[in-house]
Amino acid sequence: MKFSTRVRYGMRAMLELAQSGEDRPVPLASLAQRQNLSIKYLENLFHALRDAGLVLASRGPHGGYRLARPADGITVLEVAQALDGRVHLVECVGNPRFCDQTNHCQTFPLWADLSRVLEVRMAQISLSMLVRNELSLAEVIHE
Repeated sequence: MKFSTRVRYGMRAMLELAQSGEDRPVPLASLAQRQNLSIKYLENLFHALRDAGLVLASRGPHGGYRLARPADGITVLEVAQALDGRVHLVECVGNPRFCDQTNHCQTFPLWADLSRVLEVRMAQISLSMLVRNELSLAEVIHE
């Protein structure tokens, strides 16, 4: 499985908002410059994030985007789903019509189970955990 560019760049932008604080909007131009992305691309990402209720926009000379909720209340799963829809390891789990073998595929239960495990884990990781670098490989391996 590979996360889309939208998810990877969107996650970076959301972490930057989380680091900036809840009350200070960050202009897209600043985000674009620091993330080395076009403003147009970020506008597209932030439209989806705003529609999902994850960010708030404000206009004016001191306008920009900020998190709609505290960083400890926004999960990696929410960001990924806002930008790409459901998270699946393989296409057939999210779209049974993708493969005509789904009903008798011996590996389908494996992919479905692993997709659920991934979703559960992503739902446990908040933006604030990432900002504070509280996610360690040892923690993940020993759970």
